[in-house]
Amino acid sequence: MRYCNATCQQDQQYVRCAIDLAKALNTLENYAESIVFLREVIPSSIAAFGRDGMSTLKLRYWLADALLHVGTNKATIRQAIEV
Repeated sequence: MRYCNATCQQDQQYVRCAIDLAKALNTLENYAESIVFLREVIPSSIAAFGRDGMSTLKLRYWLADALLHVGTNKATIRQAIEV
């Protein structure tokens, strides 16, 4: 189990806000901005909570959603899977 200190609390708040922003961007169909934003945020979430942490998975879900709405082709699907 990961030791959680003040930095961890900041990470949790940051990622929670990132999830909310990603959801809002996708809801508003601003997929391009969502993709750029999530590609910057997901590595921080992975470092803080792991690749399979619930927060990371939520961010990856929103990235996959945005990528699929931009255009469904093999390259786009590969991008969604790789992240």
